[in-house]
Amino acid sequence: MRQKISDLDWPRILIGSILVTIVSIGLITLIITNYAFMLGFEARGAPDQAKIDRFAETIGPLFGPIFTILLTLVGAAWVARRAVASPVANGVAFGVVVAGMALVFVLVIKRAINFATLRAFVLTVIAGLLGGLVGCWLRSAKKE
Repeated sequence: MRQKISDLDWPRILIGSILVTIVSIGLITLIITNYAFMLGFEARGAPDQAKIDRFAETIGPLFGPIFTILLTLVGAAWVARRAVASPVANGVAFGVVVAGMALVFVLVIKRAINFATLRAFVLTVIAGLLGGLVGCWLRSAKKE
């Protein structure tokens, strides 16, 4: 059976995608802020900005995609579980939207796309697919 794009739960997909992006960026910011506080307490004054910058340049590209992928899996399951029709398609759409938002964010910050960015894009879409399958399974388990 063919799925129409208009049959997807777009309000839930868009709101969930925005939340995943905000929470992912927020977690990275929280980690970097905690590191800066630790440096400040250690120095008993202003922390070394160069150390914070190096830490942020390491942590952001490493943990940003991981948080985005994990949150996409959870968000896609949430969207798929509540979808009226085709939960897996809703999960995939969720993954594509989150991956697209992350790609735009990387382009704005770095102004370049590399292999790691493309890998994160593909893994985020796969997380959406897996989340859709989990949501479908949760939905059918709830009915029983």
